[in-house]
Amino acid sequence: MAAALDFETTPAYSLEVAVSDGLLVDTAAIAINLSDVAEFVPPEDATFTDVSTSDLFFAEIEWLAWSGITKGCNPPLNTEFCPNDFVTRGQM
Repeated sequence: MAAALDFETTPAYSLEVAVSDGLLVDTAAIAINLSDVAEFVPPEDATFTDVSTSDLFFAEIEWLAWSGITKGCNPPLNTEFCPNDFVTRGQM
């Protein structure tokens, strides 16, 4: 049975899933609980000195920093994002 989940009015759901391969049958209970998450609002001033507030991807770069995905490209200062540098496999 398929149903839409409405997280605005119901923040928690319990689902039971039954599986069978024709010989064996089993069930699993899945709990889904939501909590309020802080909403990202781009800052008025840039975090990195090489990213301007007028840059096309300013908000996205700020979100990367806000989320903790990046701290910058020049440790330990972490004042630059280096948007024109190549991304290595290790960084990815």
